[in-house]
Amino acid sequence: MEWTALGQRIKERLASDVVPLAVLLAVVVCALTVWWIRRPETERMGTLCVETAPLAAEVTLDGTFCGLSPLAIPDVTYGERVLRIEKSGFKPSSQAVNIERKETSIQVTLQAEKLTIDLSVASDPPGALVRLAGETVGWTPARVEGLAPGSYDLVIRKEGYKPHQQSITLGAGLPASVKVTLQSKTEEVLEARVEETGASVRACVELAHHYILANDFERAAPPLAKALEMISGTGQKNRWVMEEIEKPYWEHYSYGDKEAVEACRCMLEDVLIAELKARPSHKIARDLLVDLLRKAGRWDRLAEAMSAGVVSVKDASPRELGLYGEAMVRAGRGGEVLGTMTRSYRGNRDCWELTYAIALAYQEKGEKVKARIKLKQALLHCPNAEARQRVQATLDEL
Repeated sequence: MEWTALGQRIKERLASDVVPLAVLLAVVVCALTVWWIRRPETERMGTLCVETAPLAAEVTLDGTFCGLSPLAIPDVTYGERVLRIEKSGFKPSSQAVNIERKETSIQVTLQAEKLTIDLSVASDPPGALVRLAGETVGWTPARVEGLAPGSYDLVIRKEGYKPHQQSITLGAGLPASVKVTLQSKTEEVLEARVEETGASVRACVELAHHYILANDFERAAPPLAKALEMISGTGQKNRWVMEEIEKPYWEHYSYGDKEAVEACRCMLEDVLIAELKARPSHKIARDLLVDLLRKAGRWDRLAEAMSAGVVSVKDASPRELGLYGEAMVRAGRGGEVLGTMTRSYRGNRDCWELTYAIALAYQEKGEKVKARIKLKQALLHCPNAEARQRVQATLDEL
């Protein structure tokens, strides 16, 4: 009887606790599930087995080199990874691999890559026809892709220039380039005209311009110097030569970048200075040199040329002395010539250039009152609006 009562009590107790037990069991199951999903990454790793055809290909996983195939890459974290296979002579292969089990295998077959060469052809000047192995392949600058290794006959042609021919050898897998400078047929004609007995000044200037346009300023200097020598002492009838010299100096046509323009200016200045050293009486060359340097603001060069006697101060006219004085002031050396200019001014008060230079020298010394007086005197004798504007601008600065 007692055992029956005990069993009855147990049944009643279990019946009352069944719901809490079920809830507890459900919580435990959920916790285990969450742990499994969120367990540390280090516990979610597998092995990636890679086989390739051909063998011994370089295997890279997520940008890290792993070795040569075939190989097994252990401890690869689950998820999507980038696998890259490379081998010389074959096209590289890149693909995404999803790691989601303890061992993942993949096989990759590489495609053979045909060895070719890309050829670049350039010419100076550009725009020349390019023929390779007898076939037209384009105009310079040209790029020919997919050439097989070997030897080729290359021909470059441009109207007005000598054809360029050469044999080139292309090596497997290596880029190649060819650049040639075409020789102008016109250049030959111009050179021959200059070498003729009794060559004209015009022929010399035209040849110099031809070299300038080709940015070859070293070769432009001799024919230009020859032209200056030929017109020395002939007066104003060859003023057109000086106008032709001015064209490249002031970039009246395009012949290069800023460095080329600067090199051209230096070459022209050097030729003019050399001409004046050889023939100091060459008035046209002297006037042109002073005018170019003054307008370009190359005061140091102008002061240097005048100090060296290229433009004689002793025999200089009041205007030339004024330009020299201005150059010296701009170069920070006005004090060296102020006395000379002042003495010359006494008999040449109507020369505005000389008066203006004296005013600049006073301004450099800090004597503003004297500078202002001279600037007002210069205004009275300015021959045109441009000159008055220059003087007035300086006066306004005081």
